[in-house]
Amino acid sequence: MVCHLRQSTFQLIYRQITIRTCTRPSGIGRALCLPRLVFSRIEDFGGRYMSEIEHSKSLVNRSTRHAKICGNFFENLVLYVLSRNGFETALVDHTGIDILARNPISGEYLGISVKGRTRNSGERAGRVKIDNFQDHLDKIDSACVAFGNATPYLAVLVDANNEINGTLVPVKNVKEKYWSGDRNLNWGMGKESLNIYKTDPDTRLFTLKFGDSIWF
Repeated sequence: MVCHLRQSTFQLIYRQITIRTCTRPSGIGRALCLPRLVFSRIEDFGGRYMSEIEHSKSLVNRSTRHAKICGNFFENLVLYVLSRNGFETALVDHTGIDILARNPISGEYLGISVKGRTRNSGERAGRVKIDNFQDHLDKIDSACVAFGNATPYLAVLVDANNEINGTLVPVKNVKEKYWSGDRNLNWGMGKESLNIYKTDPDTRLFTLKFGDSIWF
């Protein structure tokens, strides 16, 4: 999985982190059920809290390996959300899919392709463009057949405005509801799109929120 990003800055002491997921009473949504977790902010090395003005003065560039780190983190974040809710999961690093998982309720096996993007500070989540989508679908299908006819799934994550939003959806659902057959897929990750996904019984969502933070 490759995570694409644009060069930007970010603020490094977490003041608040919140994890929560959107859930439903049946299917894998029943298994994707995360309680809200909140961690209090911590002090800086001098034993004081940083002000908002001090935060703005402490911006640094992302690391040169951020794209690789981001890609690995997104894959492991999907693993975490699934594993925490009873799914047996494994990274497979295979052409077409990144994760294999088993739904503890239905017994369904999922072959998941993970796509992620990071945005500049203040930039909207927007859409995630997946080039040559039909070719990508063919690779997902082939990988799923190779691993015992797992059901093809697509996970899309975007890091924007101090939060990471993620969606997990069957490829069949993508083709039937969200893809017009064009060469590329433009998967919406803005508020309007997320609100649509919340009403779709086949699409799962989760959110990881970060507060203001400074490390050095």
